[in-house]
Amino acid sequence: MGLKCVVRYMDDIIILHYSSSFLHWLIHKMDEYLKVNLDLKIKDNWQVFPTGIRGVDFVGYRHFYGYKLLRKTTCKKFKAKMLAIKEKQDSGNLINYREWCAANSYIGWLSWCDSWRLFEKYVEPIIPALAEYYLNVVKAKHKKGSSGKNQILSFERYRNKIMKKKGRCAAMKKKGRCAA
Repeated sequence: MGLKCVVRYMDDIIILHYSSSFLHWLIHKMDEYLKVNLDLKIKDNWQVFPTGIRGVDFVGYRHFYGYKLLRKTTCKKFKAKMLAIKEKQDSGNLINYREWCAANSYIGWLSWCDSWRLFEKYVEPIIPALAEYYLNVVKAKHKKGSSGKNQILSFERYRNKIMKKKGRCAAMKKKGRCAA
């Protein structure tokens, strides 16, 4: 069909075009082809909308021209989980394995989008809890009887790994919170 901007992942398809009438014509052509040749039907929830304002919700992120954000539902879950970990840290309790894994997973999600403020507000405050779990549980299981110096180096490596995403470590060096 001569389309230049088509993105497909699994069963999701995004087709970008400047003309909404062309996109409506195209969806009917595609539906006709799929019915006749493959005995398939396009789901009824397809949409044609301007992407400049709303962005495109695709593979966990909202994509805009020049930047991408975490999907709104994922962001809400992320905030709730990070606040729960912060509350646990403030009460002096050690987080559990599930919370540690969730936090590291969300840190990975944030590394692929424009998330500086989210990271600064929700992740930076819980880094001590993550590092404490890492030192007391993860490293303790792997290296019984390691020296205090090794634990400090291990802690620094873990913290720097978290902070390294998108130049955060360089910015944090100025504040004296990151060693490199």
